[in-house]
Amino acid sequence: RIFTPAEVRYADSSESGSAARLAARFAAKEAVIKVLRPDDQPVPWRDIEVLRGASGACDVKLTRRAAALARRAGIHEISVSLTHHGSQAAAVAVGVRSVTSA
Repeated sequence: RIFTPAEVRYADSSESGSAARLAARFAAKEAVIKVLRPDDQPVPWRDIEVLRGASGACDVKLTRRAAALARRAGIHEISVSLTHHGSQAAAVAVGVRSVTSA
């Protein structure tokens, strides 16, 4: 219910780090939801996908409701930073908006 198949595959690719990888992605999804500032309706967890890119940095892919909220807020990109060590995981998300001149 929370993770996409690609997120689960990535987490399962490490014997020792599966739970830590999922915990970090859960934290990232929560941080992204805070950036999107949903009104009265929740954002489905799978509408936010956090995957490790070729560079090693994580990328965020938004679909359906999450993508609609980002469009409404003028957010065209979300950057995330994830960390995990032992039983702790944390993430920060930043929404990037275009600046328009007045």
